[in-house]
Amino acid sequence: MNLKSATVYTIIGISYFYLVRTIGTIIPDIFRVQDIAQGVQLLSLFAALAPLVFLAYFYKDYLRSEQVLLKNITVITLIGFSLIVFLHIRELFMVFPRMSSILYNFSPSLYQLVHSRQIPMFGSLISWVTSIAVFLFFVVFYRETARRNQVSLKNATLIAMVGSSLALLLRTISTIVSLSAGAFPIRTLISPIIITPVLILSLLGILSIIYFLYTFYRAQV
Repeated sequence: MNLKSATVYTIIGISYFYLVRTIGTIIPDIFRVQDIAQGVQLLSLFAALAPLVFLAYFYKDYLRSEQVLLKNITVITLIGFSLIVFLHIRELFMVFPRMSSILYNFSPSLYQLVHSRQIPMFGSLISWVTSIAVFLFFVVFYRETARRNQVSLKNATLIAMVGSSLALLLRTISTIVSLSAGAFPIRTLISPIIITPVLILSLLGILSIIYFLYTFYRAQV
């Protein structure tokens, strides 16, 4: 794999996540079927690895030694996505009972850590912080493209910066709701009045990042 193929992998990964989340929002009961839940979690793990792989190749093959700020924010974003991958691995233990049994026999303390009730709250915070890192990544990368006069990539990065700010806004709201469990009536949260604009804003955010990745892919030799 190289940077170009990692870019394609990331486009597929984030598209998959939007599709799954949209289906889960509209038909939440579908993921209560064990076989479907297991298949979705396996694919979600591979999808979660996509931005991690992209950033790793981006750091290795694209960045130059003098781009210190961009290198630093790339590392921070890498750490965020690494923790998200850990959360997806944990979800596998939730949907595959056999894996949980093996883990318990291997290490009861590790089993307790994986099944801790604090993990979902921790996961919400990780996703929120990673969304901030992604937004800052595009802000810093925009400065780099402007300085190097890469017009098409600069424009695509600006669009991704706006899209990632929308994603950050939605993630912030989601995190507040998650940390304030019980403070919001469930009927209000699942109302079409709420769901429809959220799905539209999410789609705009995803499309903006896909456009950036497509433009970035075309800019590679």
